[in-house]
Amino acid sequence: MRTAGNAIRRGDVFDIALPCGDETVSCKVLVLQNDIANRVAPTVIVTPLVEGVPDNLSVAVPVPASHAHGLGSDHLALLSQIYTLDKGILTAGRRLAIVQSQGMAAIDKALQLSLGLGMFQKMTGRRRDN
Repeated sequence: MRTAGNAIRRGDVFDIALPCGDETVSCKVLVLQNDIANRVAPTVIVTPLVEGVPDNLSVAVPVPASHAHGLGSDHLALLSQIYTLDKGILTAGRRLAIVQSQGMAAIDKALQLSLGLGMFQKMTGRRRDN
């Protein structure tokens, strides 16, 4: 396992506090953004992690606890919900886990589907060239 330090890295899982109306909600997020951007950008691209099965599973990937050092139970990455957050939200949160390369490979495939970057979109002509 890599040393975490203070740097935010792709594959890190954080427990963060997000404002929701008049209250603050605690949630787990997985860092999707590449490490170069994580070093220089003031924002970070993340996706929520949830336990259990949500109502809408349009693009959800299992993140087994065995693929994430430090994650106590199995979760789902909801790749239909991708957010850009201020880096300060993550640095104020708590790093819980690091998703290993085999877990991130499955997430990368689902991201291609969610964002329309895969072979299916090329083959079916669902890309716009104009």
